[in-house]
Amino acid sequence: MALLRAVALALGVGALVTGAVAVFVSENETGTAALVVSGVALVGFALLGDRIDSIEGAGVKVLLRKADSKFAQAALAERAGRSEDASRLRGEGQQLLAAAHSLGSEYERVRGAHESGATRTQLMETLMSQGRALAPQLTDVQQVRSAFSAGGDGDRISAIAMMQGRPELADLDCLLDAVEHSRSAFEQYQALKAVRMLLDGGLDARQQRSVLDVLERSSFDGHDRRWFADDIRTRLSGVEGH
Repeated sequence: MALLRAVALALGVGALVTGAVAVFVSENETGTAALVVSGVALVGFALLGDRIDSIEGAGVKVLLRKADSKFAQAALAERAGRSEDASRLRGEGQQLLAAAHSLGSEYERVRGAHESGATRTQLMETLMSQGRALAPQLTDVQQVRSAFSAGGDGDRISAIAMMQGRPELADLDCLLDAVEHSRSAFEQYQALKAVRMLLDGGLDARQQRSVLDVLERSSFDGHDRRWFADDIRTRLSGVEGH
């Protein structure tokens, strides 16, 4: 196994380096994205067997900037009446964004490979940290919302990480869904954490009532989750109707 990991690490680093160079010099974004994703997967396999190091795939941030640029170009094309170009640009942006969201698949792999406990939680927290670090490269709320709605547990958790990393990208409806209909205790905890962060930026009265309504309908088994829920309730204790 050690030899296999060493080979995977060597191949992964090679793919990441090649992909990172291609990000700056190549116009073939899809091929570049594939190189970066392959590199992240191989390096992840090499380093995530028993633990996880802080990996931030070479070129991933630039892929996110390129994705954001594609969506901006698509918006301009749409306003100019060039619907076909707008559709193509959005498709290219989605491909790049999917590449950058490979952390979601790593999250699902970690959950499947490790028993519930402190070690698995630590690994998932590290992946959340990487998702938060990537968030400043994005500006489109709709793309983060779409990532959450993609259906996979990893898609949801990576979107929540980005909402934590950049509250301007946060979608309260998505976060409340993750609180009330969480796929896991970890997802509910992270969603509560993100909701609490939004309180600092200010929510209108309707949004505050929505938060309290969801808290009343939800159950919180873990100490940390109960603490976040109670703290949010305390902060919103003066909301009319509650």
